[in-house]
Amino acid sequence: MTDVQIKPLRSYQDGGQIRTARSPAYVVPLRHAKQLEARGLCTILELEEEAPKPGAGAPSSASPAAPASPQTTASESGSGATRGRKKKVAE
Repeated sequence: MTDVQIKPLRSYQDGGQIRTARSPAYVVPLRHAKQLEARGLCTILELEEEAPKPGAGAPSSASPAAPASPQTTASESGSGATRGRKKKVAE
């Protein structure tokens, strides 16, 4: 698991300790840091970015994906008729 260093922005309790804006930065797991940051309690000082892994072997010889067909909508027939069962009219 990747650990990162965070700096508290507001007061909160973390792991049984009160952290304040005056508290020094400390190290926590990345998942915990992101949860605290989402709540506006801290900023992440160090975030280790993982480098993308290069693909193994030769490039694929497969054809690229075809673009999607444009979406069409149903339109009325030339005679104005609708499909399906006719509705009974109460008399």
